Amino acid sequence: MHKNLLKHAIRLGILTGLLALTTHASALDGWGATPAEHLECTKLIYSRKDPKDHDWTHMHHYCQGLRFYKRAQKTRNDAAQFQHNLINSLNGYDYVLTHTQKTFRMRPEVLVMRGRTLELMSRDDEAAMQYSEALELDANFSMAYGALGNLLARQGQKSEALKILGEGMRRKPNNRYLQARYAAISGGDLPLRPTGDVSEAKTGTP
Repeated sequence: MHKNLLKHAIRLGILTGLLALTTHASALDGWGATPAEHLECTKLIYSRKDPKDHDWTHMHHYCQGLRFYKRAQKTRNDAAQFQHNLINSLNGYDYVLTHTQKTFRMRPEVLVMRGRTLELMSRDDEAAMQYSEALELDANFSMAYGALGNLLARQGQKSEALKILGEGMRRKPNNRYLQARYAAISGGDLPLRPTGDVSEAKTGTP
């Protein structure tokens, strides 16, 4: 009887140890989205889903990119976890970019978010290339103008930043985010409102 109890205790100890290791690995990898993260993904991404577009089948990887990007922002004081989150964020974006068509309407947004992750990794030149590529795909994409303008301003290239933001405002003169960023960098001044109309993007991007 004592032998059976001993065997049971050993088995229980092994199972407990394995469970602890699994829990630790799960916490480190963090693949599972929390209910709040899942809700945010549904609200921000899948609310815009086009069921006829096959490329949307890959967008859960974009959710991964966003999830780990936000986790990275919260773990700056933990170097290992910070890098872990950043790498997983890039992996999510990369999957979408390599498995979708260049005409996919969400591609410019994915590129911008990939650029923001690269900025957290101090890879500014690569980030700028992502923002520029997003604008090549959608010349009216204000999110890309804002991201590139902010990067240039942070680097001390004030005039270039204002030029980029000004072009974004020329295309979308009522965009409050671009207006706010321009005013913050310029010291409060805004460029003269354009007299000609510039066509809006067909994608409905911000």
